[in-house]
Amino acid sequence: MQAVATVGHPAEHHDTLQKLLGLSLMENIPAIQSGWIPIEPGIFEHIHSNRTRIPPRVMMHGLPERYGFRVLENNEIFTRLAVVDRASGEVVRYPVPFSFSTELDAEL
Repeated sequence: MQAVATVGHPAEHHDTLQKLLGLSLMENIPAIQSGWIPIEPGIFEHIHSNRTRIPPRVMMHGLPERYGFRVLENNEIFTRLAVVDRASGEVVRYPVPFSFSTELDAEL
């Protein structure tokens, strides 16, 4: 059995993670209705209510054709994406009508 460090960087990291997990936001993540959180103009994050085995596939609905989206990070815990202008590839920093959904691929 490996001893848990009580001092130094590993102990600080462990303590920080434990305290972050105690935040009421983290306790209430499953209750967030849509799950999508705007973290800055044009960039959104979805914290999955449960850890997934594989990252989900993200789909956008109702997005006008001149726009698209780029997945910035997609893992078992969260998905972060940006709404972009298709022509320039730049992040769109103003409101655009759309909705998100996620879908898990069935494992074979």
